[in-house]
Amino acid sequence: MRVLVTGGEGYIGSNLAQVVDCEQYDITNGHDILNRSQLERAIIKYDITVHLAAISGIQPCDKVPPIAVVENIIGTKNVAELCKLHNKKMVFASSQAVHKQSMYGLTKLIGERIVSYYGGVSLRFSNVWGGLDYLKLKDSAIARLNKCTFEDRGHGEETRDFIHVDDVCKGIVAAFNYDSGVYDLKSGISISINELIERFHGGEFRC
Repeated sequence: MRVLVTGGEGYIGSNLAQVVDCEQYDITNGHDILNRSQLERAIIKYDITVHLAAISGIQPCDKVPPIAVVENIIGTKNVAELCKLHNKKMVFASSQAVHKQSMYGLTKLIGERIVSYYGGVSLRFSNVWGGLDYLKLKDSAIARLNKCTFEDRGHGEETRDFIHVDDVCKGIVAAFNYDSGVYDLKSGISISINELIERFHGGEFRC
């Protein structure tokens, strides 16, 4: 089974490459999801496309709303449409942020509907943590808490559903066999960010 990953050089893509043999299609390598002819030449070579490429996160999208709309909506439409055209499986990285009022959540919600229209699978990730390059993320929960940037977020006492990136990668691979639809991908357990960082530094969780 041949797998293409858009945004493959990013955090989740880098971790996914540790568990499944895949080809990375990423803007850092000159690969653009807005370039339909280039994208089509890549998609037709693979059985499955995992679509991770996006302007990711609430704050990044709020900073550049027009770019977020183009990348997250038009880019997703390009991937979904071409996968449908060439009878290829598509797995789309959505987010639990669809339940919140934000530009990021809106682009992911619209993305889900586009993907469903073209017969693909959408996975709504909760807060992903751990694994390769996690502490390099500017918006990772632990990085923000370490930098004391939670003044407006409850100082780390607010609770969230955290899911380890290893489990996200397993969920993505499992979705290769899912029927078209939208699926939640989360741990089902809410803990505070302070508790997460205690477990992280205590070595209770893998990272």
